[in-house]
Amino acid sequence: MASRLLTQLAARIAAARDPVEAACLRAQRGIYLARQGKYDEAESIVKAIREEFGTRPNAEVTAWVSLVEAVSHFYSQPGPKALDRLRRAHALSRAMNHPVLVPLCAAWLAHIEFNGNHMEAMLQYAVEALRLAQPAHHAALARVSLVIADAFHYAGRFDLAKPWYAAVREHALAEGDDSMI
Repeated sequence: MASRLLTQLAARIAAARDPVEAACLRAQRGIYLARQGKYDEAESIVKAIREEFGTRPNAEVTAWVSLVEAVSHFYSQPGPKALDRLRRAHALSRAMNHPVLVPLCAAWLAHIEFNGNHMEAMLQYAVEALRLAQPAHHAALARVSLVIADAFHYAGRFDLAKPWYAAVREHALAEGDDSMI
């Protein structure tokens, strides 16, 4: 059964008339695939986007591609490469003041910092993601909610984690992200 999110992205990619918009949507597909362990498919998307924009780079596309690479590295070979690519995506998105990418990158940075046991940095990025994500930006809100829930859970405060886990589910359902649910 195909993911609802992948189905929605496929429809949006097919309808996109702007090459930048289509590439950004394809990158979002790559992020989902990387999260599913389909690294070769995610890398194929990155390669195709790079070939398409190689002679005329676009900051938004580059930021999305960096995010795909970061997520792929995070799941396949955790370490400095994932953090490097994610910081690059975050910096580019902040330079553009991108309303979707900034909170999404901040949410992923919070996730990576939590996994690295860097709680102050995790908190800084989580606050940024929560402050900047719009109510309908479900991908960022699901990711940052998961980080906060896990942090409370890790601290032995399941009572405080529980509402955050519920928020993860709510945002994942709204996004159609079956794997996050």
